[in-house]
Amino acid sequence: MNEPHELPVIFAVTGHRDLRPEDEPVLMASVRGIFERFRERYPCTPIVLLTPLAAGADRLVARVAIELKVPFRVPMPFPEADYRKDFDAAENTEFSELLEISEGHYTMPFVGDTTADNVREPARRALQYAMVGAHLARVAHVMIALWNGKASEGVGGTGDIVEYRLSGAPKMFLPSTTLLDAPETGPVYHVVVARRSDPETELPVGTVLVETRRARVDELHDPSRRLYARIDRFNRDRLQLLRKTGTPPAAIRLRDVAEQLATHYQRLYRRTLNLMFAGAVIGAISLAIAHRDAPTYSFVLLYCAFVAFAYIAHAYVERRRWKDRSIEYRALELGLTIQRVWDLVGLETSVADYYLRIQRSEFDWIRAAIRTVHDLAAEQSPDTKLGVVAVQDFVTSQRDFFSVAAPRDERLAKLYRQATDVIVGIGAALTLVLLAIAVGHLISPKTPAALAPGLARIWIHGDVVIRAIAIATILAAVFHEYPRRRAFHAQARRYAIMLQLYERALDLLVDARGEPFEMRLSVAREVIFEVGKEALAENGEWLMMHRELPLDPLHV
Repeated sequence: MNEPHELPVIFAVTGHRDLRPEDEPVLMASVRGIFERFRERYPCTPIVLLTPLAAGADRLVARVAIELKVPFRVPMPFPEADYRKDFDAAENTEFSELLEISEGHYTMPFVGDTTADNVREPARRALQYAMVGAHLARVAHVMIALWNGKASEGVGGTGDIVEYRLSGAPKMFLPSTTLLDAPETGPVYHVVVARRSDPETELPVGTVLVETRRARVDELHDPSRRLYARIDRFNRDRLQLLRKTGTPPAAIRLRDVAEQLATHYQRLYRRTLNLMFAGAVIGAISLAIAHRDAPTYSFVLLYCAFVAFAYIAHAYVERRRWKDRSIEYRALELGLTIQRVWDLVGLETSVADYYLRIQRSEFDWIRAAIRTVHDLAAEQSPDTKLGVVAVQDFVTSQRDFFSVAAPRDERLAKLYRQATDVIVGIGAALTLVLLAIAVGHLISPKTPAALAPGLARIWIHGDVVIRAIAIATILAAVFHEYPRRRAFHAQARRYAIMLQLYERALDLLVDARGEPFEMRLSVAREVIFEVGKEALAENGEWLMMHRELPLDPLHV
């Protein structure tokens, strides 16, 4: 399966093999309802099902998926020929039919020292079933469990997979990079079933419950609904972009969509921020020059109008979440780009295992999206020749960006700092003038024109100086606050560090050009892996920094 052109939500199924035939209609209706309600709530988001196609529950859900035109993929615990040995003749025929309809299949790696030669041993075979269950529990956004609610009697049973989903899979089934992470967990859509070997159930067959680590909830209180909503929002924005540009859906990659959307919302946010600051400045200056005489009350009205504009703009931007969309889509673009290059050079790892590890609760949907794209494109073979070129292009483009961005932001930070210093100096000078006027009034309320002919007008009109000081204070506040909210100085320092990193990486790639291809590939893999991790870490910190910068109207 090729890289998707939209972000799907991944459903996975686990369940018992020995379902009662008479229960199948009500169970299919329950599963069908889960799919249909999800589509109704998140209409812009496609669904992809992962099902190992074991007999029983896996195939029942696959048949519902076929009915609803939901594509499905087949993760297998063993290579296909070995997997078929667990089915009888009729089950193998059904397996072939379903596999033919599927979008593709892939095989889980062997656990520990299990090999193709010893995997027939029952204990090792059970571990492989547990491995595929742990994989489903980890990568799925929605897990459907056709389960009787009872603990498993052996390793890899439905009860175990449900527990992996609710509490996290054992370390033996996890990539080594996830050991320090909090476990990947989520809710389970529990469809109550009765087994032929154990027909007793606590609730009626077909009842749908949402199990979480702490309690049962209804579907409307699924704790992952925020993740689904974020993915659906991205897909909605994607559709609007395609309609606006007239671009066919298959003609643009997801990472390019993310980049265009990030740029679009960044532009909207910055324009609004600039307007808010301009409104605050004009409004504050209007108030500063207004006085009690009737002809200049228009300045008071002008102040009120600009303050109202600032708050309305703030409320609108917050409601539309332009800033959040901009920084989140930019993060998604970087993650997808690095994942693509890693895949091309044959690095069998997911960016999601390294990205936003500290910020998981805030940006789980980004990690989920990257993992989904990686998993759905996992069947593609690495294109190492293209990968070496892609590494060079990525490092070069990043070096070029930071070589421009670092001095630009440092220059802007310095410019605003100098402007602030000049304005503060003017304000200080005006304060000294005001002090002189005040002292003069204390000494002599009426200024003899003969003693100070040049200061007579300022002496009489000291309020002009007061207003000038107020305007200088307003401008100083703006020139100090605006670059802080744009984070020019902080970004310049970070960009300078990343520039050095990419320059070193580019040097290593250039030095390897004359080497045999295998050596160049080895260098490219090492460079992009290390550079990718650093880029992901820097971007995660950048994302959090911008997330915490206030958008509130400037109070001056």
